[in-house]
Amino acid sequence: MGTEAQVVALIGGTGGVGRHVLERALASGHEVRALVRDPSRLTPRAGLTVVEGSVLDEVAVDRLCEGADIVVSCLGTRGGEPPVVAPGTAVILQAMARKGVQRMTVISSVGIGDSGPQGRRVSRFFMYLIVPLFLRERFYELERMEALVRSSDVGWVIIRPTGLGKGAATGAYRIRGADSLETSMRVNRADVAHCIVDLVSDTRWDGQAISVFAGP
Repeated sequence: MGTEAQVVALIGGTGGVGRHVLERALASGHEVRALVRDPSRLTPRAGLTVVEGSVLDEVAVDRLCEGADIVVSCLGTRGGEPPVVAPGTAVILQAMARKGVQRMTVISSVGIGDSGPQGRRVSRFFMYLIVPLFLRERFYELERMEALVRSSDVGWVIIRPTGLGKGAATGAYRIRGADSLETSMRVNRADVAHCIVDLVSDTRWDGQAISVFAGP
């Protein structure tokens, strides 16, 4: 496990988790290259390079990946907009292959793939009522995204948080496998970001899908 500074290519850096990833990565001494559609949403500062463009723009994503050590995708589809997580991930993986980037982390959700039973332990109400009624398409898109990542040649980590809270960072979180009996319902976005940035220099979880719960 290395601890040296890395060049992080960040997608979704103005979103709920992504903005925390950006701040923590810079504070940890990493260089961040952030892809954003509206550069005015990010404050210029040392260590931050802003790349303007959409995740569906191959030229912009190529620029983002140039010289990066790892791609961190915090992609999410906004309400009322066409799905972007799965098609955007396909563009990212193609750009990584062209630019020789070997590692990535992506955000998914507890309840996806083999963590379905875990999701039901955390909240049967959410999995049996909320997801079918309101989140079916988003969960389907996350399934597609995970399949793309798993079939790629890069060193990947799929991060599956439980329900996301808005509290301040505590610096504590728990990483578990899909077979864990954990039942914690929420983990703060800031602590998920803490986990993601820790994994920038920690390769022990490469090739795994991990669930992230509130700690300690």
